[in-house]
Amino acid sequence: MNKKKIILLSLSVFAVAGSAYGMKYYYDHFEKRGGKIVSKIPKLSQEDKIRNIIKKNLKDIQDCYNQRLEDGLDKNGKLKISWDINEIGIASNFNESDNELNDTELYDCSSHAISKWRFPEGIYFKINYTFKLKQKEKGDRQTASTVE
Repeated sequence: MNKKKIILLSLSVFAVAGSAYGMKYYYDHFEKRGGKIVSKIPKLSQEDKIRNIIKKNLKDIQDCYNQRLEDGLDKNGKLKISWDINEIGIASNFNESDNELNDTELYDCSSHAISKWRFPEGIYFKINYTFKLKQKEKGDRQTASTVE
């Protein structure tokens, strides 16, 4: 009998704590508008989603730049690439809009890396993105620093 009371009391405490957390979550994330309950958290636009994917994958472009630095490239500059994103989220139709580094191997490596990224599905998009690449000293080795 004593064990049942302890278990019941424990369950009650967890239930109250869970309810309090649930209400806090509800008030933090939802509101009532015009009789409807709607989320307070704004949905990301397609542009924001694409920008986040590019930022998440910048290391791939940095790796291309670092490889070119190791091969003897000794320049800083912008690499502007345009590409299409098709309805299934795949990048294609790459175009080198501007390459201050005048390095076709960097462009080839970068466009190949971008072709592996997966973008949101369901809409056709045209992207123009400028990668600002500069050397950053790290000991004796030079590495890339990519700025949006």
